[in-house]
Amino acid sequence: MRPGPLAPGAAVCEAVACGRPARYAFPRPAGRPVLRCRRHAAVYGLVLRQALRVAAVVGTVLFAINQADVVLRGDVTPLVVAKSLLTYLVPFGVSTYSALGANRLRRPAPAAPG
Repeated sequence: MRPGPLAPGAAVCEAVACGRPARYAFPRPAGRPVLRCRRHAAVYGLVLRQALRVAAVVGTVLFAINQADVVLRGDVTPLVVAKSLLTYLVPFGVSTYSALGANRLRRPAPAAPG
């Protein structure tokens, strides 16, 4: 579903041929920030790479704590496989959520009645 018309001057996602309202701004080393909609912010290179790194490190530690003994014993079942996948998916989701929250565009405060 495509969004309706944007308010004049509203920020727009800078991904190729997107046109959705920008909800996130990611800093650049120089110049103005990169604007992204929800869909493109979640797969923005910096967010995705950081989330994958966090998932690899934290997921591996959690896997070692929670599932390694079962796997090393050879008692792998479909439930153990599902739990192992979730062990990596949860830190990935938390890292992505955190990065998007930190880079969310803030709406300006409403003007005081005067």
